[in-house]
Amino acid sequence: CSPDGLIGDDGGLEIKCPSPAVHNEYLREQRLPPIYFQQVMGSLLVTGRQWWDFFSYHPNFSRQLLIRVERDEEYIDKMHEQLSKASEIIALDVANNGGKNNAKRN
Repeated sequence: CSPDGLIGDDGGLEIKCPSPAVHNEYLREQRLPPIYFQQVMGSLLVTGRQWWDFFSYHPNFSRQLLIRVERDEEYIDKMHEQLSKASEIIALDVANNGGKNNAKRN
């Protein structure tokens, strides 16, 4: 999690500076681009914040996009569950063989 900003006690900020074509698409869609959904939900999970602002900017445009994203508790709970499982697997690997897994290495 690497927020571009924290806002007050409840919010966070993600800033993107995409290409003109992509920024224009974001302006047309007027919603959080799906490719950033996991990133934003992950930031909400890690920080415990209540909302996250997604901001898209391009210097050649007079308009920017600002979308406030609220927590999706169901998604965040599933994400937390999956991260906990992954953490357990890693901890077992470290405990059992010093973190050296059985995968072939080149």
